[in-house]
Amino acid sequence: MEKIIRLWKWYNPDRVDGWDPGEGYSIKKPDVKGVKFEEPQDYVLPDGYQIIEFDGCLEVFDSSGKHCSIVQLKDGPALISRHEYAELKRSA
Repeated sequence: MEKIIRLWKWYNPDRVDGWDPGEGYSIKKPDVKGVKFEEPQDYVLPDGYQIIEFDGCLEVFDSSGKHCSIVQLKDGPALISRHEYAELKRSA
């Protein structure tokens, strides 16, 4: 069964405090100077995927234990907002 999880999406445009440039999702509000973030949203994590928290950040794994930076769900990414997911299901 899919899970609904509340996450902060963060962006790190430059190397800050040892963090490489990039973006990701965190269970907690990022507390690193220079890291930008969006207000938290509820995201859908489909069945068979799990979230592992590591150093305040999230790593996403599929059911085989393979690491996924973006996991795919039929017609789009698995980590999407509940609103986007509802729209995706409605259009299917």
